[in-house]
Amino acid sequence: MKKIRYILAMAYLIFSATSFAQQKYAVLITGDYDALGIPLENQWNNGQGKSPNIHEEFWYDTYLMWEMLVYEKGFKDENVFVLCANGIDFSIGKEDWMWSRYNAEEYHYENFPITDYPATIANVENVFSGLATGTNGFPQVTEDDFLFVWTFDHDGIDLTTGKVFLYLLNATKMWDYEFAALTDQIHANKKVFWMQQCYSGGFNDDLEDANTVFHSACQPGEMAYTVDDKDINNNPVVEMENVNGINYPHG
Repeated sequence: MKKIRYILAMAYLIFSATSFAQQKYAVLITGDYDALGIPLENQWNNGQGKSPNIHEEFWYDTYLMWEMLVYEKGFKDENVFVLCANGIDFSIGKEDWMWSRYNAEEYHYENFPITDYPATIANVENVFSGLATGTNGFPQVTEDDFLFVWTFDHDGIDLTTGKVFLYLLNATKMWDYEFAALTDQIHANKKVFWMQQCYSGGFNDDLEDANTVFHSACQPGEMAYTVDDKDINNNPVVEMENVNGINYPHG
């Protein structure tokens, strides 16, 4: 009997430990490819070098981030929330090699489509508020958990105040302090922000905290650009994907 009680006690302890173990959550936000209504000076890559698919690198990098988190870093797909453009996975012609490489269904992944919501202000607010409170069908991020947030889109800056913003769908703006107010309400053990858009360094002062790691593609007053197959010293390096003589860009 003592042995049975011991086994049951150990099973309870193991179950409790796994039930309340740290969870990993991620929010991936990509505003819109087309840049409709966005001034040229605020567009990714200065609005230059668009392919017939507009800024297709937005989708490629979003997909790569999702793929890495779910299939390499142990994130559960249901804990990775993707807000991308109009809420539909980007698609180009099936004859294009990139269609199969950056299409979860064609690439034989079980989780497709990967996009959960259109990248609107309301949806960004709903996701972060839901994760903070555990409401509206979202799990609640606790003080034991890890939160990763990645953003990519067009961006802008107020030259008078130095405040920056992220463009979301339909050229709507989310300012750095508004973004911070949404993520501040989430009490994770560790928060990591990776921001790839222009002026993204301007988010740092709003997001900085003892439990926060922040990476940006550029300084507060700098633009961000597509890869150009050159290093910082203008030496040739392979950054784009070249397939059948066609260059496919990334951020």
